[in-house]
Parts: sequence; structure tokens; C-alpha cells
Amino acid sequence: MSDLVLSDGTEINFDFYKITRREWRGLFDKGEDDAVSDEKVARVCGLTFEKFDNLPYPDFRLLMRTFWEKARD
Repeated sequence: MSDLVLSDGTEINFDFYKITRREWRGLFDKGEDDAVSDEKVARVCGLTFEKFDNLPYPDFRLLMRTFWEKARD
């Protein structure tokens, strides 16, 4: 069962083993480039950076809300 299904039918399964502690901490560094942070999130989501970067805004919002919920749990 997937964690999330995007509007185009893409199933997302978050895999937090795809990010290191150091990379995780970088997500909270205001000096980190947005593209670097986005690549990390895309990797955890099982998406390419290009697919992640081109998500429709409603899908992006749903994905990020679910990402942070899963990260918290």
C-alpha cells in the first residue's frame, strides 16, 4: 500500500533511509540552496528531481504535508 497517490496515479512510498542525518539537518539550513533540499525530498519520495519540480501545486502541497507527517511519525 502506498503512502500517497498523486493526481496522475503515481504512487509515493516515503523511504527515509534514502537520506542521511547530515542531509536531513541541511533541510533546516536557510543557507542551503532550494534545489539541493528539493533533490533530497524527491529522493525520499522516490521521484526524480524533474518530476518533483514539475508537480502540479495541489499535488506538491499534498506531498509535502504527507512528507512532514511521515517524518514526524
